[in-house]
Amino acid sequence: MPEAGARFERAVILAVGSELLGSDRIDTNSLTITDALQQVGIETVWKAVVGDDAAALAAMFRRADRKSTRLNS
Repeated sequence: MPEAGARFERAVILAVGSELLGSDRIDTNSLTITDALQQVGIETVWKAVVGDDAAALAAMFRRADRKSTRLNS
């Protein structure tokens, strides 16, 4: 875990919702978040979509934690 006040340079975006796994919805939120992060110099290194399943979500959080410099939920 980075020290308090550390600059974050890498981000992971997890889009959560079973509705995002079908073909009826497009995850536009992660595009907006990616753009905002880029504007402040933070690189998005990985994006994922996970359904409304507690075990799958927990696994994705563990994986995301290894890829980013900070994990916010």
